[in-house]
Amino acid sequence: MQLTVQEDALEDPVGGQHRKLSKLMLQLLNGLLTGLTTGFQSLFAPAFVLSALVPAFIFTALNTLIAILWFPAFLRWVSVDFFPMDGGAQAAIGTLIFFFVWIFAQAIVSLTPHWVRSLEGDSWPEQVRALGIRYLLRKRRQLEERRDEIIKAIADLDTTQAWCSEQIAQWEQSHPTSGSPTHSNSVLVDKMAISAVESLKSMRTRGAVVPALTIQRCGTLLLESSVEIVYDHFGTLLSIVAYSISASKERLKLINKELFTNYSASGDCAPTAFGNISMIASSHIEYVYDCSLPQFWGVFCQALETDANALAALQDCKTKLDGVVANLTLFFLSTVTWFSIFVCSGHALWGVLLLLVGSAVFREIWYSAAIEQNRLFQEHIIARFKGPSRRKTLELLGVEPPSSLGREREVWAILGKALDFDPAIGKSARSDYLLKK
Repeated sequence: MQLTVQEDALEDPVGGQHRKLSKLMLQLLNGLLTGLTTGFQSLFAPAFVLSALVPAFIFTALNTLIAILWFPAFLRWVSVDFFPMDGGAQAAIGTLIFFFVWIFAQAIVSLTPHWVRSLEGDSWPEQVRALGIRYLLRKRRQLEERRDEIIKAIADLDTTQAWCSEQIAQWEQSHPTSGSPTHSNSVLVDKMAISAVESLKSMRTRGAVVPALTIQRCGTLLLESSVEIVYDHFGTLLSIVAYSISASKERLKLINKELFTNYSASGDCAPTAFGNISMIASSHIEYVYDCSLPQFWGVFCQALETDANALAALQDCKTKLDGVVANLTLFFLSTVTWFSIFVCSGHALWGVLLLLVGSAVFREIWYSAAIEQNRLFQEHIIARFKGPSRRKTLELLGVEPPSSLGREREVWAILGKALDFDPAIGKSARSDYLLKK
C-alpha cells in the first residue's frame, strides 16, 4: 500500500503536495479552534469569574464612580466627550476596558495566595506578629479560664443536687406531711426561706446561673422552716438546681464551640483571627488522627477526585473564599488610595470620613465574610477527611486502612515520618506495618 501511494505521488506530484498542504491546514485550523474554545471556556470559567473577574469589575466600577464624582474634568469628559461618540468608538473603548479588567483579573488570580498569607499574618514583620499573637493568646486564655470555671461550677452543682436529694429524703423520713412548725422561731425562718427561694427564682428568670453555695444555703434555710414551707418550695429549689446545671452545660458548649471554631487544637496561635481559622482543619485532623495534612494534601486531593460531589463542593468553597479575599484586599487598597488622594489635595476631612466608613465596612462586612468563608472551608476539609476520602488516601499510599482508630493513628504517624525522609524510622516502620497487616 505504501509503494502504491508513492507511485501515485510520482505520477501526480502537484496533487500529492496539495493533499499534504490541505491536511496540514486542517490540523492548524483544528488546533486554532481548540485553543480558542479552551481560551473562551477558561475566560468565563465559574471559578475565574467568581474569584477574580467579578472583584476586578467591582474595583474598577467603584473607583471609576468615585473619580467621576470627585474630579470635574473626568465627569466632563464622560458626559461631553464619551457619550456623544459614535457606537464604534464606544465599542472600541469598551473593549479596551474589558481587556484591561481581564488582565487585572489574571493578576488577581496570581496575587490571591499572597493576600491570603497576608491575612494569615505570615508576611508580617516579626514584631507585629508577636503583638498579634500575644493579643489572641490572651483572648484564648480568657476563654479557657472561663471554660474551667464553668466545669468546676457544674461539678459543684452536681454535688449540690445530690446533697439536696439526700437532705430532702432524710427530712421526709423524720417529718410528717403537715403539722406544727419545727422551731419556735419558725415564722421568721419561714419568711427568710420564702424570700431566699423567690430571690433564686428571680435569678433563674433573668437567665443567671445560681451558684452551688447559694443553693445549699437556701436549702439549709428551707429545711429549718415549717413543714408546709418545705413541701411547697423545696421542689422549686430542686428545679433551680437542674436549670443551673443545664444552663451551665449550654454555656460550656458555646465556649467549646468558640474555641474549636476560632483556635487551633494543637495550641499554636497565628497573629490574626483569619490565620487561626486557617489552622483549624490541619490541627483537628492531627489531633484526632495524628496525621499531618499538609504532607498528604496532594494525595488527599487525588482521593477526592473519586467523589465528584465532594470535590466540587470543596472547590466551590475555595473559589468563594478566594473571591471574598480579593474583594477585601481591593476594597482596602481603594480606601487607602482615596484617603491619600483626599488628604494630599487638601480635603483631609473627607479623607478621614472615608477612612472611618471604609474601616467599618472592611471590618464588619469583608473581613467578617472572609473569616466565615474560611471557617466553612476548614469545616469542609474536616468533613471530607472524616469520610471515605481518608481511607482512599491510605489506599493510594499503598496501605490497607486499619480497622481501629488507634491503629490508624499509628499508621499516619509512621507515614508522616516516612515522608519526612527518615529511613531509619519511617521506612522500616512502614515496612514492618505492611508485613503485619
